[in-house]
Amino acid sequence: MPQSKFLGDFTLAEVARAQIRASLHKKDAFQNLGQAWEQAGYLKTAEEFRLLYVAMTRAKSLLWMSAAKKGPFTWNKPDKLQELKPCPVMPVLKQEFPGNFIVC
Repeated sequence: MPQSKFLGDFTLAEVARAQIRASLHKKDAFQNLGQAWEQAGYLKTAEEFRLLYVAMTRAKSLLWMSAAKKGPFTWNKPDKLQELKPCPVMPVLKQEFPGNFIVC
């Protein structure tokens, strides 16, 4: 089974991290696949916002952000591009700061 199709939009590594965190925080293990998907989605979104926070707090005077519609599944094969979901942060920022976005 290809890693990219393990759990729909989530990789085996992302689901495994969600299960490990649940175990470390003494939460019940996932009872079904739906719970694993939901938790992995929350963790993925939380990581996007954490990375934005880090970028914003490290920027001295100007912060440039970019996003691509296609990207490699792994960096070992950068020529094999696939459609990517947009980062959940970008639509929020675009709505809050519409004059500061350039779409190419």
